[in-house]
Amino acid sequence: MSRRKEYELVWCPHLAFTVPGEPVPKARAKVGRIMHGPLKGKPIARTPQKTVVYENKVAMFAQQAREQVGITELLDVPIRLTVMIFVARPASATARQLVPDKKPDYDNILKALGDGAEGALWKNDSRIVAGSWDMRYGDPRLEVFVERGEIREKQELEL
Repeated sequence: MSRRKEYELVWCPHLAFTVPGEPVPKARAKVGRIMHGPLKGKPIARTPQKTVVYENKVAMFAQQAREQVGITELLDVPIRLTVMIFVARPASATARQLVPDKKPDYDNILKALGDGAEGALWKNDSRIVAGSWDMRYGDPRLEVFVERGEIREKQELEL
């Protein structure tokens, strides 16, 4: 009787990069209307400039990291991220406050990271399937550790 092959997802360290400066959360698109031309009156959505600038910054550092380790293709495999978010301590924070309890929200920072590195490091941010994050006070920056997933045949342990 033949046994069915079993597979597992194994995480392999890939690369790391840092985006210096205050992390910028992804802002919602602003909706307006086209004012002139044949599409006059049609709705149009615009990403706020601050978000665009930050996502371009993320793309630049992600692409530099990819090129430094000699990767020519964009990642199109399962991806696991470990992200350290460091934000400046506000003057109102006490010494006992070790972690931020106000904005920016971590999820919007992660959205800006995912969208910013799309096309620079990975083909599509939908390939990010696992990860963890931590947000702390410190020198403002985003530290990103990327692992690629490999599907391997499960090895049976012999006793």
